[in-house]
Amino acid sequence: MAEDFSVKKSMIGETFLREGIINAAQLEEALIYQQNMPKGKEEMLGKVLIRLGFCSEIDIAKMLARSSGGKYLSLGEDTPGTNVQGLLSSEIVQKYNVVPFIFDDEKLVISMSNPFDIVALQDL
Repeated sequence: MAEDFSVKKSMIGETFLREGIINAAQLEEALIYQQNMPKGKEEMLGKVLIRLGFCSEIDIAKMLARSSGGKYLSLGEDTPGTNVQGLLSSEIVQKYNVVPFIFDDEKLVISMSNPFDIVALQDL
């Protein structure tokens, strides 16, 4: 199982490189930093890249949105539709860190902090 996680980390790192968010030296430094984190204090690669100052949260959010086939939505710039209020309970919104955004053609479009959260996607 640890092998699957390292492969996933490598794929995410490659995506950061391909997207031009970081360079190869930065990826190597971040992976070394990540490997040397104390047990129980490990962080995801994106958080390490931010901690080291190699990119911003917005850079990562935009890359994750593109990688998942979604669109990056900024709650400061984009406005949720008025027809989505109350479609998700406050418990669901807080549990999965999602915001209902648009309800169109019987589909609810949500904004979420982690578009790869399989459990959240299945539950929604």
